[in-house]
Amino acid sequence: MIETKYGAINENPVADGYHQQEREFISWGELVERSGGKGLTVERIRFVTDPGFPALDLSYLHIIWKGKKYFVTGSPFSQIPKKGWKRHLIEELKKEGVFLAKLFDRASVLWG
Repeated sequence: MIETKYGAINENPVADGYHQQEREFISWGELVERSGGKGLTVERIRFVTDPGFPALDLSYLHIIWKGKKYFVTGSPFSQIPKKGWKRHLIEELKKEGVFLAKLFDRASVLWG
């Protein structure tokens, strides 16, 4: 779904109340260490950018692991090139030895 508001394009906007859900904070390093990079499902990954800027900035990453919801901090892909962003993200995850289920199904980009 695409939503246009205030001149920005919002790919895959969230449902009302999404940000009021409880999540536990966890660092990327701790999550990868504890999970071994397996069994992780993206609840939502959000990038933002501006016209003319060559990269996407990670706004937030929400993961579900073992039935629990996490707000992940300190990811290694806080900024990625716009061109080929999906390929670049997969390459970064491979380097980390991490597989994220539903990655692109639940990805959102706010194009300013």
